[in-house]
This record gives sequence, C-alpha cells and structure tokens, in this order.
Amino acid sequence: MAENWLIQQRKTAAGKIPVEVRRIILENNYIDVARPFQEYGTPFEYLFDVYMEFIDRNSHFNDYGCSNCREHILQEWKLLKQHLEDLEHGKA
Repeated sequence: MAENWLIQQRKTAAGKIPVEVRRIILENNYIDVARPFQEYGTPFEYLFDVYMEFIDRNSHFNDYGCSNCREHILQEWKLLKQHLEDLEHGKA
C-alpha cells in the first residue's frame, strides 16, 4: 500500500514539471548523464534547480553545497524518470 502511495507521489511530482522543461531533461538525457558534484552549469545543477522550483521548494535537501542533498535529489530524479517518459509519450 505504501508503495502505491509513493508511485502516485512520483507521478504527481513528474506532472508538476512544465512540458518544455521535461523535454529538455529527456532530450538531453540529463538524468543519466548528471553527476552529483557541486559544479555550476552542469546537467545536475539544472536538475537540482528544477527540483527546487517545481517539485519540492521546501525540501530539507535544498543545499547545493551538501553532498547528501545532491545525492538524494539525483536518486529522486532516477525514480522520476519513468514517470517523465510516460508523460512525454502520453501514457500517464
């Protein structure tokens, strides 16, 4: 039951991302190429910013300087990827 709740939460989170932003992420394969390093102008920084802006503004993982925060957010993106792809292909 809790697993279904988590899946629904991720579907909802994926749906919060604007279509044009979702396409940038998927077309550039950002989730697969991102590395959770504190570097600016990278695919990961883009994902981090999108996560903070559209998915969880109040996250306690909001510190780009925190390695645990970056790891957590990248893991969340990996779990969201299938839902983003489903939305892109009209399966959601």
